[in-house]
Amino acid sequence: NPSFNKERMERLGVTKKELLTVQGNILVATDLLAELFAEYEDPVDVILVYGGFSQAKKDKYHKDGTIPAYINKLLVRAHNYEQEREEGKKYECSRETDS
Repeated sequence: NPSFNKERMERLGVTKKELLTVQGNILVATDLLAELFAEYEDPVDVILVYGGFSQAKKDKYHKDGTIPAYINKLLVRAHNYEQEREEGKKYECSRETDS
């Protein structure tokens, strides 16, 4: 969201138009995630805040440890990627090109 990330975009030199590109979007998103990890440390808290989850879900997680299914899926996927990376698996990224 350009209005939410205005100062971040200015600091990173990303325009509104560039925010709609893969590179611009990833740059702004990773900067925001780095900030959230520095503040919260717990990956679940980071995703709850980043994903705009409701306060009720945040409270439930802190009360009884219930992790929303979507976040659990992300954490499992991240763990699997980390294991594969440690085993030396390499990933190729495909890029869509402008026609």
